[in-house]
Amino acid sequence: MTYVQPRPYFLTTITDVECDYYYNSKLVFFRGTPNNVNHPGTPIYYIGSLIMLIAGHDIAETQIFFNYAY
Repeated sequence: MTYVQPRPYFLTTITDVECDYYYNSKLVFFRGTPNNVNHPGTPIYYIGSLIMLIAGHDIAETQIFFNYAY
């Protein structure tokens, strides 16, 4: 997959759940529900969608989202 879509950083959902929190927060922001609700971090998705109201939801504002979330 790295060959098909190279990234400037290593991404794995097994050890690093930031991407899961970010993308599911984005789903909540746009459609009101996350991709799944069997994850214990489901409340974080809703908090993350609120952070997106302040930080922005564009891909260029991703680091700002994480800075506020930290």
